[in-house]
Amino acid sequence: MALLVVGGGGALSAQAAPGDPSQALGQFLGADLLQLQAADLAYAYASDPGGPPSEADPFDLAVLQALGLQVDLIGNGLVQVPLLTDGTGPGLLNLGEIGVINSYAGTASTTDSVAASGAVADDGTISVSEDADPADFGNTTVNLTDLLDQLGVAAVTDELIDEASLEVGALATRAAKNGGTGITSDYRVTDLKLNLSSPAVAGLATQLRGTLNTATTELTSDLEALAGPGGAVQGVVDAIADIQLLGVANVSLGDATIAVTPPNLSQLVDQLLGGPNAILYSDDGAISVNLTDGTVSVDLAELVNPGGPNLNGLPANTSVLTPEVIGMITDGVNQALGKLVGHLTGGLDALLESTQISLNVGLSVVALPALGGLQLVNAPIIINGTLTQFLNGTATTDVSGLRLLPGAPSCLGASVGGICMGVDVNRLLGAVLGTVTDTVLPTVLAGLAAPVRAILTSSSAATTAVLDGVVGSLLTMLRPALDGLLANIAVIRINEQPTEAPLNEAGGDLGPGSFTVRALSVTLLPNVANTDLAKVTLASSTVLAADDDVVPVGVVPVLSGLAPSEGPVAGGTSVTVSGSDLGGATSVTVGGVSVPFEQVSGTEIRFVTPPGVAGPVDVVVTTPGGSSDPLPFTYVEDEVPVGVVPVLSGLSPSEGPVAGGTSVTVSGSDLGGATSVTVGGVSVPFEQVSATEIRFVTPPGVAGPVDVVVTTPGGSSDPLPFTYLEDEVPVVAVPVLSGLSPASGPVAGGTSVTVSGSDLAGATSVTVGGVSVPFEQVSDTEIRFVTLPGAAGAVDVVVTTPGGSSDPLPFTYVTETDAGNGNGDGNGNGDGNGNGDGDGNGNGNGDGTGNGDGNGTGNGNGTENGNGNGTGNGVGTGNGTGNGNGTGNGNGTGNGNGTGNGNGTGNGDGNGNSTGSGNGNGTGTGNGAGTESTNATGSGSGGASTERDALRGGSRGAGASDGLASTGIDLAVAVGAIVAVLAGLGAIVTSSLGSRRKAGVRRGQRA
Repeated sequence: MALLVVGGGGALSAQAAPGDPSQALGQFLGADLLQLQAADLAYAYASDPGGPPSEADPFDLAVLQALGLQVDLIGNGLVQVPLLTDGTGPGLLNLGEIGVINSYAGTASTTDSVAASGAVADDGTISVSEDADPADFGNTTVNLTDLLDQLGVAAVTDELIDEASLEVGALATRAAKNGGTGITSDYRVTDLKLNLSSPAVAGLATQLRGTLNTATTELTSDLEALAGPGGAVQGVVDAIADIQLLGVANVSLGDATIAVTPPNLSQLVDQLLGGPNAILYSDDGAISVNLTDGTVSVDLAELVNPGGPNLNGLPANTSVLTPEVIGMITDGVNQALGKLVGHLTGGLDALLESTQISLNVGLSVVALPALGGLQLVNAPIIINGTLTQFLNGTATTDVSGLRLLPGAPSCLGASVGGICMGVDVNRLLGAVLGTVTDTVLPTVLAGLAAPVRAILTSSSAATTAVLDGVVGSLLTMLRPALDGLLANIAVIRINEQPTEAPLNEAGGDLGPGSFTVRALSVTLLPNVANTDLAKVTLASSTVLAADDDVVPVGVVPVLSGLAPSEGPVAGGTSVTVSGSDLGGATSVTVGGVSVPFEQVSGTEIRFVTPPGVAGPVDVVVTTPGGSSDPLPFTYVEDEVPVGVVPVLSGLSPSEGPVAGGTSVTVSGSDLGGATSVTVGGVSVPFEQVSATEIRFVTPPGVAGPVDVVVTTPGGSSDPLPFTYLEDEVPVVAVPVLSGLSPASGPVAGGTSVTVSGSDLAGATSVTVGGVSVPFEQVSDTEIRFVTLPGAAGAVDVVVTTPGGSSDPLPFTYVTETDAGNGNGDGNGNGDGNGNGDGDGNGNGNGDGTGNGDGNGTGNGNGTENGNGNGTGNGVGTGNGTGNGNGTGNGNGTGNGNGTGNGNGTGNGDGNGNSTGSGNGNGTGTGNGAGTESTNATGSGSGGASTERDALRGGSRGAGASDGLASTGIDLAVAVGAIVAVLAGLGAIVTSSLGSRRKAGVRRGQRA
């Protein structure tokens, strides 16, 4: 590889001394095939003995950008892109957020060299831990978009993949060469992601909306066809035979029609994109697909080094985009997108079942069909509800249209004194209503259940199949595009070492014999035929040093320090010798006596002092280059005069775990020549650091304080306490919920709910009504989830953490028409007329008035008004001759139901007519949306008693309500009234109209 810093005979080559046995090079950015080489930038270099001995160089991005360097992508000068970019224009590398970058090089001797680059300190130590959080560092972006057109892979089109890049986290390397111990190296790569942009994925939402809109249209058509010719509804209606009511009337059903208000199925897509499932993940979480913008993100660290730490600890020359990893990526994209349909159809059935239907069936009532018939009613029966309500029989019926046609009589036959002596049409309609309610409607609803269920099932299955087809078609095109792109766009290596297999080059970046480690290398377009390969390397460290046995003669070692420089005459002090050109040391002498030693590096040697006498002695290191000048080591007297008892002043630390293993430093005076250290009366090994300091490691113990005692020839010290501590077992608190926001939402689901509380960290599940839902851990006190479809009413929300499950909080599902609960008062006024016959001159009518109050309760739904029935009880007195009873019933709309009766008594002289009125007040409470009060009036008439009844010793009146004709049929009143009159209907309807008229006259004469 032609390096950025060495190509073209640049400054580095001129500076480096070819004969120097020790060299080091730290370089953050290297790239070959550059239009312009930059040999004097972005590196640190050192050599020995030619120098400089060390160098630290911060990476200056601004200077490098100003050069306008170009990369020749395929080596023929035809495809060039800028090496660097600030993100606003084209370019291969964007280093704008990378943070502080350094390069370091040091050569302490001819046998010792160190190099480092990337996130390193000024002394070359790596400043990033292996398990560092990638979010704590900036990123480098390698823009691969400009390479897409050069791949030559037919499946890779702009419609499928139009952008590609690598996102690289913090990087660092360090390499060291010591003639005695060999080469060591380390590296850091905290993060590596592959990001792709797919317009086809971004456009998937539009395709799915279109598919669901089509499904909505088809559902509507299928349901409307139920009422058409040959449809299931019309078939059920046609199968219901005309109903004969005692030969008096004929009830028949006409054509059926259906009005459908379908749900907007495409809202499923909007709910998905607005919730946590807008980003889909592979099973292992390494691949994510963002449906809103079409971004496919691959966590290469998770695939290449699962479990981590990050991308660290991998073997030399680990290749990232292997066939195995490419297969994992394409499989992961399939897994992520394969979950899309499941997320969509999770609410499909509930949405389909919310389809609103209004079924309209014509009803005709013809009186006296045997005599040619009289059309009394020609109106629809209307059944409203959702598909679910039609299936479970809870659809509501509207029979308010069943009224007498204009001009139709209220009595078929004669009326005497306001009393229908023939067929009372209002009561007849009550019988019709009972037949419709008890026979017709259950038959129609029962006949609808099977075809409606079949349409629901087929619509759900067909919609799911079409959605699967849309996603499957995209995956069919996307997989070969991903395979082709990943196999041909770049070769990526972690911990690249050119001298190791499979590269096996003769040397690193400093030539034969040198060693190089690179945190990351990216070779572009590796499979483009007949071209050189463009390559970018990041964070490279290269070292070269002589072996110990080839230290040049005449290079005398130089000592710079001893640590420590004094110790007890008893010996045993570990001393580190620092200096230069210490490599290949052949001996170390203390006071002229050779001692064993450890060659730590070319700048460091370690030995242990033998026993000596008080005072300074010379320490000398000898190498093949000669012997160093001496440095003094001072022996200090460690004998304590007899009778001088040691005194302890402190323990550091003074406490530790019962498992032991705590390193404790004992401070005090007169500790020299210590013979024992006891902990809780048990002797422990110890290190005599000095006459004022001793060090030991605690053995295992039991919780509580124990005595530490030091004994010297002068005696035993007073004790100091060391406290053993129990290992603390963390207690995880049970989560506590404080609120849901919002606490209610539609039954269709899709409500984003924020759960507030305490100790919510590490949540493992959130359940709504006992069903687990996906959730987002916002913080330790907040969790967010999106409601699934549910039934109206309250359900429990529970959060579970390792500490346990919280007490539940209620979330309330509401229907679309519900807006809350309220109480409403309604007043109903009803007028009742009562006629009474007195004993006077045959016919006497008196006036009576009465007022009554009634109470009722009921339920209604709506945003303003509710419906109910109310009647009142009243007692009144008037003037006139005779006594009479009148009963009046009134219908009123309001929120409440009530019944009541009114009684009137009057006395009158002679012949006279008078009318009586009564008022009934009803008060009702109910639940509905908002609170409203409504007033409605109803009228009724009381039946008059006949003279015959009076002659028999009593006055009896039957009250019939005219309110049915003017305000609509009151089902409860009509059904009750029909029972009272059916017994007399048989004889009445067997007579002709003429005879009924004549009979009425005769009855009037008898009266």
